Amino acid sequence: MRHTLIPITLRKSLRHEYRIRAFIVFLFMISTAFIIGAVLLLPSFIHAALDKSAAYAELAPLKAAAEKSGKSNSKSDLLKKANIIKILASSPKGKTEYSSIVKGILDARGKSTITSISVARTSPTTVVTTIVGMSPNREELLALKNKLILGKLGNKVDVPVSLLAKSKNISFSLSVTNDQTP
Repeated sequence: MRHTLIPITLRKSLRHEYRIRAFIVFLFMISTAFIIGAVLLLPSFIHAALDKSAAYAELAPLKAAAEKSGKSNSKSDLLKKANIIKILASSPKGKTEYSSIVKGILDARGKSTITSISVARTSPTTVVTTIVGMSPNREELLALKNKLILGKLGNKVDVPVSLLAKSKNISFSLSVTNDQTP
């Protein structure tokens, strides 16, 4: 036990005052730490701001040169795609036109979604078309196969058996071979 001559009420008020002063000192130390941290980060902030302005200064002439050239990425992409369409639309005499193959496939697709069509001439009389897409069910996939054969787009349509294992939302890749091209 402590034996002091200070009355209990005064002792409680001294403890309370001590806790308040300790809390004030703690808040002072935290605020001092924040101020020191801010002062130490100030040069880094200034350096980053200067780097940003220098980067924008370097970028401005490049943007101006791109605007002066008159071509943007979208314009060059459109020109490339227009050239590809011209190449696909023009076919040598006596050869199958690729655009008619693509049109026939799109007409035969039904409820299936086609995401990619690749047409390749493997020999002067053979055209192999690879079709990639998504079919809602097995029946639609088999209907697409039959339409491709009946529509004279292919003599042979390869449907992997593994595709028929699923009943819904079937991702497919079909290979259509046409050997009777003129």
